[in-house]
Amino acid sequence: MLHTGDMPVNTNGTGNVMKHIATLTVSAAALLAVGACDSGVIKADETAATQETGDVTLADVRASVEAEPDTSVPSIDPASANIDPFSGVYPSEERDAYKTAATSASMNVDDAISQTEDMLATKAVSIDANEYRDGLNCAARFDLASKKGALPAHQAQTFGQEALSATAIGYEQFISPNASEDEREQLVADYREQTYRNYLLVRDELTSEASGDALLAEAESCYAALGLQPEEPVSETEEETEMPAES
Repeated sequence: MLHTGDMPVNTNGTGNVMKHIATLTVSAAALLAVGACDSGVIKADETAATQETGDVTLADVRASVEAEPDTSVPSIDPASANIDPFSGVYPSEERDAYKTAATSASMNVDDAISQTEDMLATKAVSIDANEYRDGLNCAARFDLASKKGALPAHQAQTFGQEALSATAIGYEQFISPNASEDEREQLVADYREQTYRNYLLVRDELTSEASGDALLAEAESCYAALGLQPEEPVSETEEETEMPAES
């Protein structure tokens, strides 16, 4: 008890009042926190900066999600780095060996291709191999066009392999067909090594500032000049129509 003059003052009542006010303040804060939650997720003002960055807001995130994609820069297929039109035709261990040998080759592309064309002229006399280089050029252009984002890697590899199958790869079967097995095996191995080397040389020669679209246009032109055309996909309806009826 305090005394103010002759009047006693009860301090217990004042303490109770202060405690009551403090309790109300805590309760109000709790209610505000609960009110800001929806199914356990605390909501933030869309324009409020996040604590992590201090800059990015929900409005910024929404704007970036809803924004139109930037198509000014071509999207490059990551698999284009591994394009090899000889894959599935030449065993991988052979290709690795040919690639290693090609890195140490000192021939320029013209001399290298002339060497192989001379071999075909004497060892594959039953064919006219004048499109040997055209096939290499075509496959290399598809390869580089994909590396610059003009088409998916699997298409570039398929079209490139078709161009080579109609030319360089296809000529292989005509090399000294009547030679002994051992002799022909060695000739084919030499031809494959030269052809793989020539492909890499042609591709390196074509590497330039040309755009992917320009390279693709050139590739499609030489592809057509070889008498090739992409196969049109058959729809499920067409497949059902073409299936013979059961008797």
